[in-house]
Amino acid sequence: MTRKSEILSRTQSRSVIINGITFKSAKDAAVKLGLSYEQLRNRIRSTSSKWKDYKFAEPQKQRHYFVRVYTDIDRGIYDEYDSISACAKDLGLSTTTIDNRIKSPNFPEFQRGNFKKGSRDRQVAKKRK
Repeated sequence: MTRKSEILSRTQSRSVIINGITFKSAKDAAVKLGLSYEQLRNRIRSTSSKWKDYKFAEPQKQRHYFVRVYTDIDRGIYDEYDSISACAKDLGLSTTTIDNRIKSPNFPEFQRGNFKKGSRDRQVAKKRK
């Protein structure tokens, strides 16, 4: 394993606990238990009591993005939404349309950001009522 792939696998894998034994990743656990990765993953995600001892060691980190829609891009006035679905509902558009507009260079007024609550960016937001 190269140094780069070792670093990537370390940062992208989640520890797994199976019957009290901790494995560094689901792939590692699957190999040692003689299961396919898909079988192991399905057991971890299962709600059946048969697989209750198959679980990830820590919860998956939630990524939270805010959506900004500029009403006056020259003056920096925008509406800020906590999610794409909230933005879509307010504007009467589908979530797919909002996501496509965020990705498109043709719609510079639609932006996605990773702003923390209380940051200066969020405090200066002017919300349209």
